[in-house]
Amino acid sequence: MELYIERAKGVWLYGQNNEKYLDACAGTFNIILGHGEERVMDAVQEQLGKMVQYSSSWKSHLVEDFSANLLSISPKNLDSCFCKVTGGSTANEVAIRMLAKNLNRKKVILMEGSHHGNTIFLSNNQSVLNENNKIFVKMPKLSFPSMSSMNDSAWAKSAADLDFLFKKHSKEAACFIIEPIQGRGGNLVPPKSFFKTVSESASRYSIPIIADEVQVGVGRTGKFFGSEAVGLLQPDVIVLAKGITGCGFPLGVILYDSTYGKLESAKDGFTFGSNLVSVAAAKKTVEIVSDPKFLQEIQFKGEYLRAKLEKLQLEHNSLEDIRGIGLFFGIKLKSGKEFPSTERMIAVLAKNGVICRSSENVLKIRPPLVITLEQIDFLCKSLEVALNETERKTKLANGILAHG
Repeated sequence: MELYIERAKGVWLYGQNNEKYLDACAGTFNIILGHGEERVMDAVQEQLGKMVQYSSSWKSHLVEDFSANLLSISPKNLDSCFCKVTGGSTANEVAIRMLAKNLNRKKVILMEGSHHGNTIFLSNNQSVLNENNKIFVKMPKLSFPSMSSMNDSAWAKSAADLDFLFKKHSKEAACFIIEPIQGRGGNLVPPKSFFKTVSESASRYSIPIIADEVQVGVGRTGKFFGSEAVGLLQPDVIVLAKGITGCGFPLGVILYDSTYGKLESAKDGFTFGSNLVSVAAAKKTVEIVSDPKFLQEIQFKGEYLRAKLEKLQLEHNSLEDIRGIGLFFGIKLKSGKEFPSTERMIAVLAKNGVICRSSENVLKIRPPLVITLEQIDFLCKSLEVALNETERKTKLANGILAHG
């Protein structure tokens, strides 16, 4: 199904014939304040009248103010901010390169199923074990009937496997990079005990941790930093992108401990990094999202959404698990021809006014953070209608249900 969208406002998308869709994936999980948020757009318009391009040949008060504001709410061990990168892929790669260069180490440890970018370096080393000079550890492949019955022993084994790798490669590993919650890998949420153990292991063997918060940062979990929400309290580097500008402007940000080196615009930056229009949007976004009341609202709406999704799970046998925190949810569908596919669900959801995405047999529910309770009701009602239709048609196709 090819869908053409002509305009957007808030959580809503509008098609060629003015048909209306709720954007349940916030663009590509980056329109966190909704399409065209007025305060962000006002800041953008003001900056457009001044200057757009930023160069390493001069300084910018706007960039310095934005960096200072972001560092003021960051973990205290992070004292530097670099935003001369254009997005998550470039930010992750620059962060890894900085650590590899300054520690004189060439190996990277990451989780199977992780997604850290689409550059050649990063995209060729996803979900693979022992790929040349990269070291990988498997994410636990568990059956999660519900979040309350997660197999803690499997997570403990994964942490022990990481400890083994950290010890074995302590002289070669430049870093351990991890998503606090895996985005493309199925919306898996490890228990806080996992991150506590892993953080202690990494510290013991002097291996820096990069928290890839491209998808889960900037309020998505109900905390400004996704690391805080899952118990990864003092990473050595935090990478932000996607939602950092609120409404879709391209920017990547690296927050880091300068004892590991110093990033320089001329040597480490990209031409369109720190675009001043993007930075203006990011500065206003940080101001809005870091407000404790705004974050509390996300937590409340997240619990409201969770309750609705868990009710759907009780009523529909095709739903295997509800995973997530804040407004970062995944709905895992059961596998097998007797159950609806995510592709079919996405098509039927669009017919019922909701745009959604999926990966790993998991529907991704990540709406703009400004979604209202009424709009959550509409989203969940559309999910219910789509489940009823796809389950019925699947049963008919498999001869489980008689026609008529």
